[in-house]
Amino acid sequence: MSDLIDQIDKTKTPKHIAIIMDGNGRWAKQKGLDRSLGHKEGITALHKTLEAANEVGVKYVTVYTFSTENWNRPKEEVEALMNLVSYSVRLETPTLVSSGTRLECIGDLSRLPKAALESIEYCKREKRHCSHSDSCPQLFEPMGNHQSSTGSCTKGSQWRDSP
Repeated sequence: MSDLIDQIDKTKTPKHIAIIMDGNGRWAKQKGLDRSLGHKEGITALHKTLEAANEVGVKYVTVYTFSTENWNRPKEEVEALMNLVSYSVRLETPTLVSSGTRLECIGDLSRLPKAALESIEYCKREKRHCSHSDSCPQLFEPMGNHQSSTGSCTKGSQWRDSP
């Protein structure tokens, strides 16, 4: 992958990109796997994408991770997704701290389970001690139907441009 990254003209790298995490469950189903395995693979792909974005100089990444429509999925799948959020945020926190990456959550967090909220707060607490100042902040988007996505993009732009 570093060969491809070396070929990128970093003067033409966008400052902000957005990723919609969609289709991971369908991907797994097409391969005859459990949908939750697809969601785990989606996290792996996201991790690689965020590393590459950081390496080429992308400053802001908005990740749309969970739409309001996803709450209508089977209870077991929603619980698996929320557990994956909790686990992934805690697992990635040391990497985020060492790379100077900030985690910001925008959208309606009120329906997230306690464990997911605690993982997010843990990450934010750990980041308070980070000495990196010119970093690649990541915007974590927990909600995302058309209405909330539009509002979150506006908030993200305001946050990004503020000191």
